[in-house]
Amino acid sequence: MPPFPGSVAPFAFETMDLSSPASASISKTIPASDAGDLVDLVRRDQSALARIYDRFGSAVYGLSRQVLKDDGLAQDVTQEIFLRLWNEPQRFDPERGSLRSFLLREAHSRSIERVRSEEARRQRESRSEFRDRPVPLDIEDDVLKSLTSDEVRNALSQLPEGERSAIVLAYYGGHSYREVASVLGAPEGTIKSRIRSGLLKLSSLLDDEGSEAKP
Repeated sequence: MPPFPGSVAPFAFETMDLSSPASASISKTIPASDAGDLVDLVRRDQSALARIYDRFGSAVYGLSRQVLKDDGLAQDVTQEIFLRLWNEPQRFDPERGSLRSFLLREAHSRSIERVRSEEARRQRESRSEFRDRPVPLDIEDDVLKSLTSDEVRNALSQLPEGERSAIVLAYYGGHSYREVASVLGAPEGTIKSRIRSGLLKLSSLLDDEGSEAKP
């Protein structure tokens, strides 16, 4: 069994709809134990799911854990697979293979979906963290102190258009992030990111020019 407590308890039978009509046909070519449990399952016999879970729960969990590399996510996927079997037993086609093969295919597919979903979530959080991170005050102060200098104008000309426009509007024009976003037709978060990136590049460019100017 998967290393989490209980056998069938996670599936909360008491909350399930037991009024769904049984409409699946079970092939006689599958193992007798599968056939008997599936017939009982479409009749909404809760003990049938318990028996199926006892036979295949460990394999489903093991495959999910192998793909996801995470105990909690693997437990979630395992629960989803058996809940879906309970709610949609007609999805199992005995002509395509055994019940075990069906459940493992479901587990693999769902685990891959979760991997992609988790990766997308991490990327969103990473982008958000970068966008919202404030520009270090010393960098901003250094740039602002010399906004009117020829060196800064030269450095500004080397920035990408989006970053240059955002900085000019915000610091030369005195506009807020929201106003800059409205003028440039971009989300406010994008404007913040452009300004931060541009200021960091300006600081680096100014440092380089300062180093070259030294004897």
